[in-house]
Amino acid sequence: MIELLSARAVENEGFWLKRIRKEAVSAIECLTPDKSLSDTGLEAARIIGQQEKPEISINGGAADIMQLGQDEWKRIYENAVIRHDEDFFTALNTAVFNAGTMISVPKGGRAEINRKIVSKGASIIRTVIMLEEGSSLSFTDTAESAERNFFHSEAMEIIMKENSNLDLTFINSLNNNTVSVFNRKAVLGENSSISWSTLTSGSSICKTRRQTRLAGQGASVKDAEIMLSAGSQRFDVRADIIHEGRHTQSNVLAKGILAGESRQKAYGNVNIKDTAKGTNSVLEEHSIILSPGAKADSIPGLEIETNDVTAKHAATCTQLDEEKLFYITSRGVSPTEARKLVTRGFLASAIGKMSNKELLMENAEKWLQHSAC
Repeated sequence: MIELLSARAVENEGFWLKRIRKEAVSAIECLTPDKSLSDTGLEAARIIGQQEKPEISINGGAADIMQLGQDEWKRIYENAVIRHDEDFFTALNTAVFNAGTMISVPKGGRAEINRKIVSKGASIIRTVIMLEEGSSLSFTDTAESAERNFFHSEAMEIIMKENSNLDLTFINSLNNNTVSVFNRKAVLGENSSISWSTLTSGSSICKTRRQTRLAGQGASVKDAEIMLSAGSQRFDVRADIIHEGRHTQSNVLAKGILAGESRQKAYGNVNIKDTAKGTNSVLEEHSIILSPGAKADSIPGLEIETNDVTAKHAATCTQLDEEKLFYITSRGVSPTEARKLVTRGFLASAIGKMSNKELLMENAEKWLQHSAC
C-alpha cells in the first residue's frame, strides 16, 4: 500500500501536502470500506493501480489544486473541514488524489464558475472552496464518465466567512458502470448562506454524504436533492445539518423517483445544539416508486438540545396516484405520457426551489425519456 502511494506522489509537493498524505495512509491501514460498498470489489490496490487523471474544464477562473504553493497548502491544511480518518474512501481520497480545484473568492468579490469533470478509470478528486467576508460564488459542477470509468471519488471542503453566499449546483451524470463516493462539507460563518442543488441519475452505486455546519449566528442553508434511479442502481444519500449559531435556518428537501429494481436510501439529520436558540428548520423526504421491484427508504431525524426552536420533519413513499392517472388518460393522453406528466409535476415542485432550474429540468427530462415510465 505505502509503496503504491509513494509511486503516485508528485515530486514538487510541499511539506504540508506530504504531511496530509502520510496521515491519510496511517488512517487507511485502520479502516475498511463500509458495508454498502464492501461487496463491490473496490480494493484500494485496484483503485490506485487504475487511477487516471480526469479531464477538468473550468470557465470563470479557479486554480489547479496540484500546483498550489506551500502557503496555499498551509492555509488549506489549517482550515481543513474533512478529517482524514472519517472513513476508508475519504482517507484514500486524501492519500492519492491527483486532480482537483481550489476556488478562493476575495473579500467582497463576486464569481461565477462552471466546472465539468470527465472521469476516467479511477478518478480521485479534491475540491476546496474558500469565500472571504462579503463574497459570493455561483458554482455549477457536472460529473460525466469516459467509457472506461469505474470509480469516481470527490472530497469537497467549503469554508465561508461572514456575510458570504454560495450557490452550488451539482449534476451526477456518471455512467452506470461507475461506483461514486462523494464527501462534501461546509462550515458557515455569521450571516452566510449556502444553497445546495443536486441531481443524481448516474452511477451503478452512488454514496453521498453532505454536511453543513451553521457555525455563525444567522447562517442559513437550503439543501435540495433529486434522485432518479432505474435498473439495478443503488443510491445512498445522507444530508446532515448542524445548527450551532443562534437564529440559524435550514430547509432540506429530498425527492426520489425509482424505476426497475433500483434502491434509494435517503438519510436526513438535523442537529440543533444547545447554543442554537432561535433555530428554524424543515426537513422533508419524499419518494415515488414506479415499479414493484424498486425500494425506497427515507429516514429523517431531529436532535434538539435546546428550547426556543422550530423544527419540522416529514417523509412519504408512494406509488403513482391512480386517480390522477385515470383523470389524465380520460382526456385522451396515453398511459405512458400520463405517468410522465405526474412524475414531472412531482419533480417540478422540487426544481422550482432550486437554482439553475432550466439545466436541472433538462437533465431530469433526459432521464424521464429513457426511464421505465
